[in-house]
Amino acid sequence: MTNCQIFISYRRERGADLAGRISDRLKGMGYDIFFDVESMRSGTFDTQIFDAIDSCADVLLILPPNSLDRCVNEGDWVRTEIAYSLKKKKNIIPVIMEGFSWPEQLPDDIAKVGTCQGVTVAQDYFDAVVGKIRDLLTCGDPAQNGPDSPSLDEGVRFL
Repeated sequence: MTNCQIFISYRRERGADLAGRISDRLKGMGYDIFFDVESMRSGTFDTQIFDAIDSCADVLLILPPNSLDRCVNEGDWVRTEIAYSLKKKKNIIPVIMEGFSWPEQLPDDIAKVGTCQGVTVAQDYFDAVVGKIRDLLTCGDPAQNGPDSPSLDEGVRFL
């Protein structure tokens, strides 16, 4: 049985650790996660990214400080992932890290991301952050997908 797929979009600098931590936690709960450093196979980067976004229900957008600054550049990959996700009407969940602030203006193709319901990260309350992310997912709870699905606590170690 295939569980839900969640795509994680992030900046490698300052966002990779949190992206990996969230990925690990959600995988432990039975979610199918696309996290590029673990999920990419041989082939073209852009095709794999677009295929992954096409197949997912939800996109987690990890936002460390200044992570959207480079989105003014048309070739920026975070901008490309956001724009494609919006175009495909994916449920985008901004995961806002300490020190992040929304730019005064975003390019037109990604401007609506600022209206998406998100969650603010508090490292002291990581379990609550993951719980809030789960509440915002549209793909459902894999623990309720059948008798073979792992329970939420099965195999999960708190980080």
